[in-house]
Amino acid sequence: MRPDAHTLAANADQTFGTRAFTWLVEHEPSGVVAWNIAPGLLRSLLPGSTVRAATSERPCAQAAREHAALVLLARAGEHTRRDYALGCGVILYRDRAAVIVAPLP
Repeated sequence: MRPDAHTLAANADQTFGTRAFTWLVEHEPSGVVAWNIAPGLLRSLLPGSTVRAATSERPCAQAAREHAALVLLARAGEHTRRDYALGCGVILYRDRAAVIVAPLP
């Protein structure tokens, strides 16, 4: 991990009201599918990880195909997306603003 990754993550956490970015930096998943969040932000935090944008209507299936964690930034009122992500697989991290899931095959 780069020394500045924690600083970048802390700034993103504060901006979005979550600690998901710090969690990602600390756990460094090998791959992530970014849903409702700019993939470039995750790439800057996780330079050794494969980061892809969710490109389908089924981001859980996409993440499972790519053996990647699904990272959702859920804005207020997006209960449908949040519920979908929470039902996707093993919950690695969740708070009121973000969900990180390891999808089941």
